[in-house]
Amino acid sequence: MHLRGRSKTWIIVGSATAATLLLVAVPIAVKSAAPNGTTWQDLSDASQIYTSAFTALALIGVAASLIHQARQSKVATHELIRANQRELFTLTLQDPTLAPCYGPQSEQLTELRFKQIGFTNLILAGMYSAYALDVYSDSDLAIELTYHFRGEIARQHWEFRGPHWMAEAEHSEEKAQRKFTHIVNQAYQEAISAGPPVPPSQYFLP
Repeated sequence: MHLRGRSKTWIIVGSATAATLLLVAVPIAVKSAAPNGTTWQDLSDASQIYTSAFTALALIGVAASLIHQARQSKVATHELIRANQRELFTLTLQDPTLAPCYGPQSEQLTELRFKQIGFTNLILAGMYSAYALDVYSDSDLAIELTYHFRGEIARQHWEFRGPHWMAEAEHSEEKAQRKFTHIVNQAYQEAISAGPPVPPSQYFLP
């Protein structure tokens, strides 16, 4: 431990010495490389210009770092929300008596269909997370929703839960949320116009 402490001391002393020599050597080297007649004042003026440029670059770097940190924080928040939703839904699957703790549907559902609607809501929540984090573009989302709303349960989910999604988006400060629900509702309307959905009974071979 003592030797390691002495090693650290020598490293600190060596680094300080190297930094001091560098500070002394660089100006001398620059002066030597400068054209004849260049004064120390000229070099000082030039150094101020370079200093301002490097400061601006450093500020840009700090701003980029802050933006990255904010994005990472947003990602962590979305993942936390989704994890909480998954846990609540899992508990409901394990104990259907918890289902009435949710707000009632616009019409009565079988227990199976309630589970399917709830699972579909998680799927759509995952799409929203991907869209809000710029993983999905508008066109990516539209393509995904075209396939999504071919299914009967997906359409029934939006019929029941769509008004709730849109009401939340209307009062949200998140532009992405408002745009997301608009794209989803448009895709739903287009799917309705395209024809009847595929029922669950046709998803698998007999």
